[in-house]
Amino acid sequence: LELLDKEKALAHEDRFNFDHSSAIGSQLLIKHFSMLKEGETIEVPIYEFVTHTRTGNKLKVDLSQRTVTYYYQELLELMDVKIFVETDAEVRHSRRLLRDIRERGRQVNDIIRQYFSFVKPANDNFIAPTGSRADIIVLFKDANPVAIGRLLNEHLKRRCSSVRSTNTTPY
Repeated sequence: LELLDKEKALAHEDRFNFDHSSAIGSQLLIKHFSMLKEGETIEVPIYEFVTHTRTGNKLKVDLSQRTVTYYYQELLELMDVKIFVETDAEVRHSRRLLRDIRERGRQVNDIIRQYFSFVKPANDNFIAPTGSRADIIVLFKDANPVAIGRLLNEHLKRRCSSVRSTNTTPY
């Protein structure tokens, strides 16, 4: 999402809510998901958190992490499997605190204020309620690669089995 000058000014004052669903470039996000599903390569613009602009560089694709991904119906329709990892608020807050200090050079007081002004309310309003749209919900304390792999494997087996039984083609 390219910010307007007015929004950039708010961002520089730490008063712009980047965690609100309207702050996501949803059209580009939906386009990219669609392209990925078709096996195409995508180029994602890198966002510069100091200047609040997109750089000319491109970013390699990573899985979505605690974003409003399940909020948009168009994205849900593109997904084959949806996994929601439920994490405690304390874990989310401490991760964000460490990330913003290390990667973005932000101050602790600013991060805490932003978390309680924007991040937590956005999570409560846009992210947490969409967990019910997931095929699999994993509690963070139980989340490990082996457990998630097993859950996903079982889910895909059941899903493939039901597709085969409903979509049989006579030869």
